[in-house]
Amino acid sequence: MEDWHAILLGLSVDEENEGVTSVGEAKKLFAPTVMTFVLDGKPFETTCLPVKPFLRDSHEKVFVLVQGRVVGPDELVAGSHSLTVTVENDPASAVKVDVPTRVFH
Repeated sequence: MEDWHAILLGLSVDEENEGVTSVGEAKKLFAPTVMTFVLDGKPFETTCLPVKPFLRDSHEKVFVLVQGRVVGPDELVAGSHSLTVTVENDPASAVKVDVPTRVFH
């Protein structure tokens, strides 16, 4: 309740599964991707960060698209919250529109 929280979703593409070997290629794949956040039934404004390489211990090339924002202690009341993110055109998914929902405390 007195803490700051990051509410975000990260999507990734990689060399092994999508054949992506550069940030430019990843940006093209993510260009049609749209993420819409709803927190406790209300639209939740977020920021989409630039596509970045993701460093792993392996030599596999992975690129991520992260969208979300930090929430201050005055924005979330104590208790249970529901977050739904509608993801359209995730290049790493066969599903055109995915709507994962998470409940957190």
